[in-house]
Amino acid sequence: MPQTRRYSVKFRYSPELLLRVVGACWRRRLSVVAVDFQIPADGQVGHLVLSVIADDVEERRLTSWLGNLIDVEEIHYLGGPAQRTGGTGGEQSLSALARRR
Repeated sequence: MPQTRRYSVKFRYSPELLLRVVGACWRRRLSVVAVDFQIPADGQVGHLVLSVIADDVEERRLTSWLGNLIDVEEIHYLGGPAQRTGGTGGEQSLSALARRR
């Protein structure tokens, strides 16, 4: 059943990154309901929080789709909007990306 899913995405900054992330979701017909994005102060490594409506199968695929974007370094699934994400063990690290590159 579709529900809101939240992801933390760590990335190397590029001007096109936000468009790539939202575009990857749009091409796969996922509804983006929120994005918290700031250009990193150092212009190097940044972080965004993405919320999309997805079912269980799409949720597993989305981590792979986002992980294949060129500037993405790490992805953490944060769960739904009601779940606390302050390092309480609820996060699932999905980033073997750093080792892969």
